[in-house]
Amino acid sequence: MDRIEEINTTLTVTHLLMADSDERFFERFNLGSTRYHVLVHLEETPGLTLSELSRRLLCTKGNMTRILQSMELDRLLERRADPQDGRAVRHTLTEVGAARLAEARGAYRAHLEQRFSRLELYEIDSLERILTRLNRQLETALRPRD
Repeated sequence: MDRIEEINTTLTVTHLLMADSDERFFERFNLGSTRYHVLVHLEETPGLTLSELSRRLLCTKGNMTRILQSMELDRLLERRADPQDGRAVRHTLTEVGAARLAEARGAYRAHLEQRFSRLELYEIDSLERILTRLNRQLETALRPRD
């Protein structure tokens, strides 16, 4: 395996380890990482549609539909018809969803601090800079061409 493949494998393993760690963490809040990020996006931008949420969270509309339905059943969000476009459905946090997000967010911050606690500040800065550049390159490659 050459160096580029090794780096890609390392990034893949890192992603899988972080995703598993996050899923285990969010279990105590009955969320899961996708449900947590739905709450975050709805707090930042109330009234997002299914399509907007699936695009932001990089998942299929079918998967997002199931997630939003389960979150509505758990009273974490509400769905309302868009008054300007009867076909669109807007999603907003409920009081229960806002409270769950506030509870999880504080604990998640401590979880993340622990995750990165053994890295020096310059290493964190370098990691952020490198991954930001890589993410920009990946996003550009995924965008449809005009």
